[in-house]
Amino acid sequence: LKCLQSLEPLYASEELKGKLELFTSKFKDRIVSMTLDKEFDVAVEAVKLVISILKFHQEILSDKDCEHVYELVYSSHRAVAQAAGEFLNERLFLPDEEAVRDLRTKRGKKRLPNTPLIRDLVQFFIESELHEHGSYLVDSLIESNPMMKDWECMTDLLIEEPGPMEEG
Repeated sequence: LKCLQSLEPLYASEELKGKLELFTSKFKDRIVSMTLDKEFDVAVEAVKLVISILKFHQEILSDKDCEHVYELVYSSHRAVAQAAGEFLNERLFLPDEEAVRDLRTKRGKKRLPNTPLIRDLVQFFIESELHEHGSYLVDSLIESNPMMKDWECMTDLLIEEPGPMEEG
């Protein structure tokens, strides 16, 4: 636990982050595996460290590494799930103004900025195939991502028909 906690500030340091590439590539697998540790404090710190790796050495994390962390949003331990939710926010749910600039409903109404994020969230949920645990996914993101409380956008997606530039 202390080792993970002491590594986090190193990744946050502008001057050291470039020098950690060799260390990261050597110990990445161990750090990722620690996200599944039976000690929840260790798992949370490991997820935080993986987030730091994602921010500064994104190319080192494979899709498989990321999938291990994605699954943790369904953890029954709230702190682990919320840490994994932060990882999802950094990796998958980044706001993109360009993505919605030209999106309109069939009636011509402009789509809200969270529209692509909510669609990505639904797609993530469908692909996870853990449909009986949807409340864990919501709980892992509700405090950290404003899209989870964007009721206007959600209602809009349910009521309005897709426009010409949108998938049905």
